[in-house]
Amino acid sequence: MAYLPGPRNKAAQIAANPFTTTTVWAPSTAYGAGATFTNGGNTYSTPTAFTSGATFSATGLTLIAQAGATGAAAPALSFPFTTDGVASSFTVTHNQNTRALTPSVEDPNDSFAVIPGLDFTFPTVNTTTVIFGGPPAATTLNLVLV
Repeated sequence: MAYLPGPRNKAAQIAANPFTTTTVWAPSTAYGAGATFTNGGNTYSTPTAFTSGATFSATGLTLIAQAGATGAAAPALSFPFTTDGVASSFTVTHNQNTRALTPSVEDPNDSFAVIPGLDFTFPTVNTTTVIFGGPPAATTLNLVLV
């Protein structure tokens, strides 16, 4: 295993990396040398101590990271499943190979209204179980995953 060279104790690490905790820029605020903050999606550092003005100005600041473009929203995936009026949980196969999903259930018979108060589990990376508080009426619903 390779290790990166650098200070071995906390005090030496802090001295070697002068940046302090990143905060959101605020007007009329005193910042110490090496302070970092964000504004408009950009991250800045203060090479010397200063007090911010009433409005933001990047004059005298070091731009550390520039905000990138907003990416496209993840597509929502819809998986129909049928309830039977008896069971209160239904496992839906989606084959997305991940549990990192945000689930909801829509009713296509009611203008695709989202059904509130449901619980979800992910028994495998390819299935989601929808858990109702009691057996729902027999119908077809959509499991929506983002």
